[in-house]
Amino acid sequence: MNQICDGVVQCPNGDDERLCNFQCPENCACNDLSIVCTGGNIGWLDVNTFPNQIMTPKLVSLNVSYSSITEVSGSSLKYLPNIKVPDLSYSNITVLTKNTFINLKYLTQLALNGNEELVSIEPGTFNGLKIDKLSLKQCGLNVLEANTFKGLTMKELDLSQNNILTVNDLAYCDLFVNTLKLINNPLSGFGKDMFYGVLSLSELQTPKFKFCCIRPSYLLEERCVPRRDEISSCDDLIVNSALQALLWVTGLLAVLGNILSLLFRCMYDRENLKHGYGIFVSNLAAADLLMGLYMLIIGIADTKFRGRYIEFDEIWRTSFWCHLAGVLSTCSSEASVLFICLITLDRIVVIKYPFGQVRFSTSSAVVTSLAC
Repeated sequence: MNQICDGVVQCPNGDDERLCNFQCPENCACNDLSIVCTGGNIGWLDVNTFPNQIMTPKLVSLNVSYSSITEVSGSSLKYLPNIKVPDLSYSNITVLTKNTFINLKYLTQLALNGNEELVSIEPGTFNGLKIDKLSLKQCGLNVLEANTFKGLTMKELDLSQNNILTVNDLAYCDLFVNTLKLINNPLSGFGKDMFYGVLSLSELQTPKFKFCCIRPSYLLEERCVPRRDEISSCDDLIVNSALQALLWVTGLLAVLGNILSLLFRCMYDRENLKHGYGIFVSNLAAADLLMGLYMLIIGIADTKFRGRYIEFDEIWRTSFWCHLAGVLSTCSSEASVLFICLITLDRIVVIKYPFGQVRFSTSSAVVTSLAC
């Protein structure tokens, strides 16, 4: 013990002469090589002075989460060559610049989640890193530029719960990752080459199924979420050819049949329109006619977008014709059930009172139909 800090190096690596003049930073607690500054109001500039005091080549873990840090540069990290687990989460970082982490060769994890002010990541920021996990969850990112993650090798990249609206082509180019999480982002703008160049991907989590349609060709569909529904696919609105044919046949028959029924009632059976039964049946035909129109609208949309449906999925779902089809379908199905109930009620009345003591009058039938 008397050889420690005696001014003469006895240990092979000079360990006996290290930390001789170390003083624990103000507002921090020190134990061996551990410095805990939780609640000590220590800022990033204060951390930059630590290398002169604690020999930061030995530092492997640095937790400065929930701080007021607004910027992290490569120069401020060059004193931490052996850092493995830096935690910069829930701070006020606004931008990450190129080659910020290029000198950190021993990183295993990098926590940047919760930086709500972080809206931009310059291409090349993570170039050369090989880590287990990069967490950018709950940040303020809204655009991912091309080559944002170029040269990065990892097991998991978490970009969920951001505000990402656009992912440019080649954003994941030259990225080696096993699991990529993009859920809970309002993604709207994307291209066919959005995932071009991403390597070794085994699991992909996206906000909507349409993004699974442009997944890397080597990734199985069942390894991408969310799953597609039973009707639509990446190429077609109606994926099954038998359903496509049945949709057209049923739609055309419903439209033509119910138009003929209404014409017959109006032109050759006008007397029955004065009775409740005739009014109800005519309205039932009109309701079923709406369902036929709905089927034809879906059939036309399927034909128009066939082979490239996923490119127009968002446009179609927000279009006037899609909304009209939804209204027609709902009105038709609900009205049909109600008019069948009225026809059944009318028949019960006729059977129970065969001599006409109780009947739906023309006015009551019209009012009831309007209510339906």
